[in-house]
Amino acid sequence: MDVPKTLETRVPEHVEQSIESIADIHRSAEQRVSPQQRRLERTTAVLGRPATTFAIVALVIVWIAVNLALGARAFDRPPFQAMQTVASLCALIMTTIILATENRQNRQSERRAQLALQMTTLTEAKVAKLIELVERLRTDSPHVENRNDPEAQQMTEATDPKRILEAMDEQGAVRESAT
Repeated sequence: MDVPKTLETRVPEHVEQSIESIADIHRSAEQRVSPQQRRLERTTAVLGRPATTFAIVALVIVWIAVNLALGARAFDRPPFQAMQTVASLCALIMTTIILATENRQNRQSERRAQLALQMTTLTEAKVAKLIELVERLRTDSPHVENRNDPEAQQMTEATDPKRILEAMDEQGAVRESAT
């Protein structure tokens, strides 16, 4: 029996809700971007293309060739100080544009990392609760052998992110002092 393609590739509703929630987060972030920032990011996208590199190299070659061909009437004789000034100004502008784009991307990245940390912490707490409930069910059920499981007992406690970070910092200090 042939299943229609849409039903075959359909994901569970909770997955669709998660995808839609993440899409909403991205849409919301994009709506907060100012028109100036959008222009800067479009400019950064253009500057980051290989064609832009080739155009800049071609422009420099033409500049030099024209000035060498004009000889005494050249508008920028070697060592091409005007070209160096224009190139420096363009480099300053390009650097500023790229930094502005990267700053927003870094802020977005930090926000996503914070969200991931929050979600991971919540998930860890939920898993600890589930382990606790399973352990309680195991001890309460007459059909399951009641045995002591220290590892499961430890896992019933939600992990404190501060303690983990402190342990990571201590390990880093130990590694650094060993080198």
